[in-house]
Amino acid sequence: MNYEQRISKTDLARGTHRVIREAQRGYTVLVENHGQPEVAIVDIIDFQLQRAAIHYFSSTKEYERDLEISESMLEDLTDDQQRF
Repeated sequence: MNYEQRISKTDLARGTHRVIREAQRGYTVLVENHGQPEVAIVDIIDFQLQRAAIHYFSSTKEYERDLEISESMLEDLTDDQQRF
């Protein structure tokens, strides 16, 4: 199953609600201008996971391999992005 949709800027303007709903269902929606993708709309969870992965793999820090994450550790974090 293909989880990517391509739409024009005009279609986005006409169907913003539908596009957001599709992104929330797991689809990546590529918004195109003259056939070239300009932006991607993704679900917020996917976005936060992507940012966390980029941060992890681009950081020079050494991470503990066997670190166990507890609920109390998560409660100390201020927002969803830090939790991811």
